[in-house]
Amino acid sequence: MIEPLMLAALAADDYLRILGNNLVGVYVHGSLAFGSYHRDNSDIDLLVVVEREPGQAEKEAMIRVLLEREQDAPERGFELYVVSRQSCQRYHHPAAYFLHYSERFRIEATQNLPGFCRRMRGNEPELAYHFTVVKNSGLCLRGKPSDQVFAGVPEKEFMEGLSALIEGAENEVRIRPAAVILDLCRALAFGEGGYLASKSQGGRWALTRTDGRWRELIREALDAHWAGEPMEVPDDGEDLCHYLRLRIDNAFSRRKFSLEQQERWDEENALAEESKVG
Repeated sequence: MIEPLMLAALAADDYLRILGNNLVGVYVHGSLAFGSYHRDNSDIDLLVVVEREPGQAEKEAMIRVLLEREQDAPERGFELYVVSRQSCQRYHHPAAYFLHYSERFRIEATQNLPGFCRRMRGNEPELAYHFTVVKNSGLCLRGKPSDQVFAGVPEKEFMEGLSALIEGAENEVRIRPAAVILDLCRALAFGEGGYLASKSQGGRWALTRTDGRWRELIREALDAHWAGEPMEVPDDGEDLCHYLRLRIDNAFSRRKFSLEQQERWDEENALAEESKVG
């Protein structure tokens, strides 16, 4: 089994060969960029930036690379988004993508690669979060450094991207409890602390900021995450999700109110300056 960062670098070399001058850059984000990758429950997150949309043959070649490289990868394999340089430099929410792949699409991509590549095109709110991670802590494997490509995502849209990551948490917690709980924790870490965190970093942040009843469940989620073992579905998992979502919603509302208030102040100051000049 090849180390995940080496696998990502090999895929980046393949993409340079496939895309040529159309390639702007290949970036690693997610747990691998945060330094919290665990081979049993993490995937290799790649963001590929291009000047223009790849053709059908190029898209099929890009997915074929991942399907082949996943033979040497941990079970979760890769997650890939292909986006334009324009969407990175002038962010519009939700951002558009030309191609998307992850473990849950592996069978479909294997069975009908042409049809999969034609279908996997659209808009994704979560890209607001991924763009921000790449800009702040991502690893550039090939191409231009991230600070030359990513102009940044407005905080309001970033929070919408985080909200998309935790959508349906109360339903999902019975299926994948550890991942859902830690996703909520990292959203809370940003909302209340302004902290851009991975799953495990968010869980550690929340440990010291929740009541004892919930602290134990968060600790169990962290232990399961690092052990690479499934977490037993907690009886009060939905209650924990509701508790965390309430805090997240309140924190995001306060942040949005502050942003809107600052915008009003800026507009009033700009008008005042214009009147002075007039």
